[in-house]
Amino acid sequence: MIRSEENKLVSLARKGDKAAFEKLVFMHKDRLFLSAAQVCRSMPAEAEDVMQETLISAMKNMKRFKANSAFATWLYSIASNNCWMRFRKKKTASAVLDEKRYLSSYNRDSEKIIKLELARTVNKALAQLPPAHKMPLMLSDVRGNPASVCAREMELSVPAFKSRLHRARAALKKQLENI
Repeated sequence: MIRSEENKLVSLARKGDKAAFEKLVFMHKDRLFLSAAQVCRSMPAEAEDVMQETLISAMKNMKRFKANSAFATWLYSIASNNCWMRFRKKKTASAVLDEKRYLSSYNRDSEKIIKLELARTVNKALAQLPPAHKMPLMLSDVRGNPASVCAREMELSVPAFKSRLHRARAALKKQLENI
C-alpha cells in the first residue's frame, strides 16, 4: 500500500475510525507477528500474547500517535516494550532462584559473580532505554542480524539504521555509566 494511503488510514484511525484501524492492522499483522516472535524468541509461546497486547495498546493509544514515524515502527516499538515487560517479569521471578543456584554451583567463584553482575547491569541499562534505542540494539547486537536485515525490519535505509544503532549504543553506554 502506498504511504499516502497509509497516512490517510492513520488519520482516520486517530479520529476513532475502527475500520481504518483494522485496515492498518491487517496491513502489518504478519510482519508484526514475525517481529514479536523475533524480539520474544527466548519466549516463543509469548509472541501471540505480545501481538494481541500490542494491538490493544495501539487501539487505545491511537489518538496519541503523532505520526512522526511510520505506523509500523510505532507498532514494533509497542511490541518490543510488551516483550521486554514480559521478559522482565519472568526474569525477576526466576532471577533470585537462578542466582542462588548459580552462586552455589560455582562456590562463589569471583569470575562467575562478576559475569553475573555484568549481565544484570547490562539488562538493567537495556530496560531503561526507550524503544527507539532498544529495537536497533536487539536486532543488531542481541540477534546478530546484519544492518541490511535490521534496516528492512525497521523500514529504514541502511545508513539511517546505522545512525540509530550508533545513537542506541551511545545511549546504552551512557546508561551503563550511570548505573
